[in-house]
Amino acid sequence: MLNELLAIEAGLSASGFILEGRHPDLKTPQKTAAVWARLRPDGGLAEIDTLLPETTANLWTLRDGQQNSFPFLQLKRPLLNLPDDRNWQNKQADTWKKLGTVERRPALRALAQDFPCNGNWLGDWPEAGLRESLRRRQKSLATLRTTEASAVPAVVERFLAASLDGRTFLSRLVELLLAEVDEGESEWVDLAHRMLTKGGALYVDVLRCEFARDVADGRQVSAVSRALPRAGDSLSAGRCALTGNEVALFTGPFPQPTLRILGQTFLFAKNTDIPAAGRYGRSSADAFPVGSTLVERLAASLREVTVDHRRGRSWSSIPSERPKQNDLLLAFVHAVPDAPVADIIAGDDDDAFQQASYVRRTERVIDAIKAKVGEDFRRTPAEVCVLRKVDPANRKVIYHRATSVGELWDAASAWADGQHNLPDQLRLLVPLRRGEKAEWRSPPDVEPLKLPALTRLKYIRGGTMREDVVGLPAREAFALFLMEGELCRRARSTLRLIIDRHGLVLSGSAHALRKGVDHAKGFDRSAALRSLTVIGVLLSKLGQRKEAYMQATAFQLGQLLAVADAVHAGYCADRRRGDVPPVLLGNSVLTIAQSNPVRALAILGQRWKPYGAWAKQSSIREQAEILRRSADPTEEARGWAIVRAQSQALRAADLTRQLHNHLPTTVDDVFRAELLLGYIAGLPRREAKPGTKDDDPEEAE
Repeated sequence: MLNELLAIEAGLSASGFILEGRHPDLKTPQKTAAVWARLRPDGGLAEIDTLLPETTANLWTLRDGQQNSFPFLQLKRPLLNLPDDRNWQNKQADTWKKLGTVERRPALRALAQDFPCNGNWLGDWPEAGLRESLRRRQKSLATLRTTEASAVPAVVERFLAASLDGRTFLSRLVELLLAEVDEGESEWVDLAHRMLTKGGALYVDVLRCEFARDVADGRQVSAVSRALPRAGDSLSAGRCALTGNEVALFTGPFPQPTLRILGQTFLFAKNTDIPAAGRYGRSSADAFPVGSTLVERLAASLREVTVDHRRGRSWSSIPSERPKQNDLLLAFVHAVPDAPVADIIAGDDDDAFQQASYVRRTERVIDAIKAKVGEDFRRTPAEVCVLRKVDPANRKVIYHRATSVGELWDAASAWADGQHNLPDQLRLLVPLRRGEKAEWRSPPDVEPLKLPALTRLKYIRGGTMREDVVGLPAREAFALFLMEGELCRRARSTLRLIIDRHGLVLSGSAHALRKGVDHAKGFDRSAALRSLTVIGVLLSKLGQRKEAYMQATAFQLGQLLAVADAVHAGYCADRRRGDVPPVLLGNSVLTIAQSNPVRALAILGQRWKPYGAWAKQSSIREQAEILRRSADPTEEARGWAIVRAQSQALRAADLTRQLHNHLPTTVDDVFRAELLLGYIAGLPRREAKPGTKDDDPEEAE
């Protein structure tokens, strides 16, 4: 990870960022609701307030490794002296869940009266280790007394005074919590219940407006970091393994910034307790000597590039190839850190931003870079990196690529072009929110790093259900996007994966819609449309353009099967009064066509005769016209199905002539993909004659 961070640090430095190192003991609290406790000069607890999880996660705290956190504190025991009986605790938890907000207030007060704050552990709080840690830091922090950060040494002194009688401090905390339960806002009820019955988080601060800045103020971090001594300050110089320079080397545990998606992340870790890692008797900083100042700059770079306001720009959460697991993407352009590069690779959760097409969003990124860098923007370096949480204590770089803006632009342009490599008539009827009419939609844009999430879904039971499997790794998705290495082999294997896992939902959605909208309720048609987009991109990378493959045998065979479905559905609308069988004629041979098209066409020819003969009858057109004018929507739909069937049956003759003696005896994944596209797209609608109404009612469902 250190090598990748060195490139990011260089890019931020080139952008003019001042990367001030943060002392390794300065950490970020966990994302949890907390009680903001304010202390008087004598250490007494004056007042409390609530801190939302999002706020707490942006504060700071000092820790010795994983212990002795301050001013963020974690109470590990309930403040009330509750029974240790597990059955009693479970019963209380169930009762609490059933109570409304109004009922919870008196219930919590009653619980505090029955089990007052008098546990034996109260007198031993806070722990001796925390008190000793604060005393050790007092001398260093004392230098801040005459600065704007003077609240920090003050809060340490006040808390040490309060720690002389922990029982009084915690009893006062219970008193204030119960007062907020009686009179405060509703969010206090659950927070107080957690503190009283389970324990929870505290953030200790000074009185309001007493100092220039609260302890919680983020601007305190720089001052505190400068005040604390570095372990490397007293060491002799050594050679940095990253830069090769003679510098003061870093010692002790490496920084552990808390990152979105991954949580607390060690920049480098080598545990002496693991025999393989400690084979040469070196662990932690001894295993990889790095300059002390550089280590802090690397940690600062990682924090800077992953700040909240750069989500979708320099970082994004991306799905892993494994179910229920996300990775952290870093996509960063040197000198232009705010260019939304991550969006064109992974997409963004901002719906308003996503409304713009993939091409337009890519152009915006390039325009932003060009405006900052100039006309020679193509040579601007860019870094793409993916970090993964391997286990609770281990984070690894699973992909890294040093590229350029020019390569990203070319890759994004090729990807955008591939997304339109689909027939114009290819659409599916997609349900919207409750109360809104369904819409016929074309395949949407799909960003490259949506591939892992897309491919880890396998559709089963005819395409109506799905199961989680291992999908395409992010490195493979990147390789496809950036057109690395054996592009054709990689595109073919991904195409096979999409067809094998999504083929049922693709064919099933089209087949169900031809039977009627009600038959399609069990199919995820939005997912099917995204899969079609990916198929278009993959065919493009294999050199199969829609202008050519729409005239090829596989696509036309798929169209013929779609026609067979439409004719069969029209026949059922007329002769069976709309009662359609589970499988229509074309769909019944689709699976065979994917492996043996000659046999599939022979079977289709044998079964076609009664339906083809029906479609030639002139009398059915008159009956269909009567049904189309019916006020009953069901009867009207029957009429349209009959008209559609007769119209497409007439056009089937051209397809059969083109397929005659052209069907291959062996097929590949490209053939199967084009066959599916032809089956889903069907025949394009004919242009309406002037002065006639030729709207298809399915288009308005």
